[in-house]
Amino acid sequence: MHDLEKQLLDIGAIDAAIESLTIGDWFDRIEITFITRNNNITTCKFINCFEVSLNHDKTYSKGKTEGGYLDYKYFIQDISVSEEDYIIFQISAWPLEGKIMCKKIEII
Repeated sequence: MHDLEKQLLDIGAIDAAIESLTIGDWFDRIEITFITRNNNITTCKFINCFEVSLNHDKTYSKGKTEGGYLDYKYFIQDISVSEEDYIIFQISAWPLEGKIMCKKIEII
């Protein structure tokens, strides 16, 4: 198990609610912020990204409440981190699945 994956599991990433997902210009920087069961806010910063693949279940409506918030919270169900020439981060948070390949990940 990669050290970053262990760190995310130790801080409670599984079953955490994703608060935001931000993609910078040219997909070079991505941030995923989530809230753990202990109400701790954590941000994963993916720096110097080379591949970003996000897939959304087509059967999910993406509806919003009157306040403009999504009517469904995304909860992290699984994560995986591996490293060869790049760090490869994979996430499952139905209805969202994703893969990010980058040079560096910061966990704040």
